[in-house]
Amino acid sequence: MTGSVGQAYLAQAGRRLDASLERIRHCVGQLDDRQVWWRAAEGLNSIGNVLLHLCGNLRQWLVAGVGGAAAFRDRPREFAERGPIPRDELLRLLAAVVAQADAVLAGLDEARLLEARRIQGFDETVLSAVIDCLTHLSGHAQEIVYVTRLQLGEAYRFAWVPATAEQGAVSPEAAEGDDVAAADAVFEEMPTHPLPEEPTAQPDDAPPPAPPMNDYLLELEQEFQEDEEQGKL
Repeated sequence: MTGSVGQAYLAQAGRRLDASLERIRHCVGQLDDRQVWWRAAEGLNSIGNVLLHLCGNLRQWLVAGVGGAAAFRDRPREFAERGPIPRDELLRLLAAVVAQADAVLAGLDEARLLEARRIQGFDETVLSAVIDCLTHLSGHAQEIVYVTRLQLGEAYRFAWVPATAEQGAVSPEAAEGDDVAAADAVFEEMPTHPLPEEPTAQPDDAPPPAPPMNDYLLELEQEFQEDEEQGKL
């Protein structure tokens, strides 16, 4: 077996970065512009805000903090924006930043993983900065999955569904209702939030109706808000 733990980590970091982008694309591609900017409550973020926030975080932590590019970020604006920046433009912006972050990871070698960095007021190493950034990206990607499912209900299309028993597929005899994709298993035991069966007529420019809220979504957003108040997002 060739290679080292450090080299394997950097390769896996790049794969996880790209996988999170693809998961986000899969969800956002099922929504229109209004749904991307829909929020369950005024105090909660829309998917549009989350996408802008991820662009800012990836640029500050990986592209600038680790890679050495010029740092620029208007963090409050990421959450204050109300759009509607088009869905496709948001995805283009995120993909561009991910490509830059990919290039930074590809240019690293394991000898630099313990180099010191000062990022957003925190003393980090290259290793800890990459871990924090990827964890942050993955968490918000799951948030986007949830908000997408919250709006679409049964119309949501899974990116992957288990096909074998080893993968976790349910046998036809045991199946009850729709299978839950293992990639989205974090939501498997949560209550569903279908859209109203017969929504009342709405003007063309009206926002999508708000599905029922539950404690999990509020707790999830509160967790992110607490992390944001600590300034490390």
